[in-house]
Amino acid sequence: MKADTGRRYRLYPSDEQAVRLASWGHTCRWLYNTAWEQRQFAWRQRKVTLGLAAQCASLTQARRDFDWVADLPAQSGQQVLRQLNQAYQNWWNPQHPAGAPTRKRRSVRLSIPFPGQAVHVRRLNRRWSAVTLPKVGEVRFRWSRPLGGAVRNAVVSFDGVAWHIGFGVHAGVKAPEAHAQPGTVVGVDRGVKVALAMSDGRMWNRAFTTAGQERDLARLKSKAGRQETARRKRGLKTSNRARKVRAEIGRTEAKIRNRRRDFVMWAANRICAQHAIVKLENLNTKAMTATAKGTIEEPGTNVRQKAGLNRAILDKGWGMFETALANQGRTTGTRIVKVPAAFTSQRCSRCGNTHPNNRESQATFRCGSCGHQANADVNAAINIRDAAEATPPLTGRAVRDRNRKASCRPPTHPALQATGAGSGNLPPLGRSGCQGNKEKLFAAAAEFDLHLPDARQLPQERLGEALVRHFLQRWEVDESLAALLRAAVTNNAAAERMRQIFATQVAPAVAAGCPDPAEAARRAGLIASQILGLALCRYVVQLPPVAAMTSDELAARVGPVVTGYLTGAS
Repeated sequence: MKADTGRRYRLYPSDEQAVRLASWGHTCRWLYNTAWEQRQFAWRQRKVTLGLAAQCASLTQARRDFDWVADLPAQSGQQVLRQLNQAYQNWWNPQHPAGAPTRKRRSVRLSIPFPGQAVHVRRLNRRWSAVTLPKVGEVRFRWSRPLGGAVRNAVVSFDGVAWHIGFGVHAGVKAPEAHAQPGTVVGVDRGVKVALAMSDGRMWNRAFTTAGQERDLARLKSKAGRQETARRKRGLKTSNRARKVRAEIGRTEAKIRNRRRDFVMWAANRICAQHAIVKLENLNTKAMTATAKGTIEEPGTNVRQKAGLNRAILDKGWGMFETALANQGRTTGTRIVKVPAAFTSQRCSRCGNTHPNNRESQATFRCGSCGHQANADVNAAINIRDAAEATPPLTGRAVRDRNRKASCRPPTHPALQATGAGSGNLPPLGRSGCQGNKEKLFAAAAEFDLHLPDARQLPQERLGEALVRHFLQRWEVDESLAALLRAAVTNNAAAERMRQIFATQVAPAVAAGCPDPAEAARRAGLIASQILGLALCRYVVQLPPVAAMTSDELAARVGPVVTGYLTGAS
């Protein structure tokens, strides 16, 4: 049985227990980072991918060598290694959107994982319960809701304000076949002034900070910045005063996060309970909140205005709300639908007239055609409600951040996926991981042999089909070529690598089967336009009609076109 829902409670450890749990939290972070570095080192030095078993053996040796590692429960250390292993499995899975695993910073939330068999929950009274943790004993927590199932795992965490314990519970949660109110549809517009505006006229908003808290937080962050600058100039360690300032910043930000989470969960619960279909704009929040600083060579424009917009979007919790809706929809049978976001705020919900001048201000919408006047956010929510469903979202590597530097490439051959060879010990190996970047990827791609078939050994009428089949097979088995194609659209270095591959491999192969040597380069270019266009639509943009076709169908349809370019009259 696997956990299918979660329960989170406020934990109240004693002072001694809190100190020990905090120490374990830092040990878990160290263990995760060290295991990550160990994998980086093994791959860079020996092209060996360490598995979970090998790293668990290294953990056993580290527990013998270091008392502070041995103080951490063995089950918790193994759970940390399982988390890292799962992070790599997600990265290697072509259908998963996860990127390359990275180090955990010191500023992240402290957490200690436990398997379900290592913890025991005991009810004390109506308001209190206790959980028994290895080496800590019983720790009280507030019984704010029933568990509702069997405990499969637990995570003790500290968010800067208080300790919490989260249980992964198997409760047999299944989505109902139909919503309690079938046929009910609502459009929800997310904004920066008003968090949520609905097509039925409701508008929900909440302030997560006061003006005084914003001033205090800005003052604390400024003070922390001055302390850090002074520390670096003098080459000193972080002082206790600086630690206290950072802790105060953490407590304040944790309070703000808790208020935002409470509002988002509250809103998602009520919307899903009342509607069978919830429509949202198909927004890429991560891209929308990217920095506009640019580089020294190409500095950004309107940086301060963009930074303010980014803070406003993140403060309203757009992404968190979308996740909360998806989670809540599992229990109510609500269907979450994404619609195209273009022009929803400029289109009149009554007559359909679309013009930028229709939106007079942030809150006022007045149609220049029919004179319809309404709240701008509510008008946008109505357009969202009435819009057709957007194209199915991209999955897997197609939605990953193309510009993110990968720590190291995943293995592409089963022989490289060793589980125990050369594991070494787990103590720190230093910052020696493979810090790969796009330039290394482009250089590697330029060295690939496409193994193009010899055009002279194939029937003329089947040349195009053979080439299309060959390239489809290469695109599907070699992810680096797809990554190179995505990057070549905007990166000059990647485009140059593509031109090198064309000049050294594609053009000579086409020339061998071309009846007119003088036309070989032009014909090769036309063939490349077909092959690259097909790959762009199928593997990058993932147009549904093209992505749904089989390789045989594509070869049968595109092959004759390529044959015409290759052997047809000039």
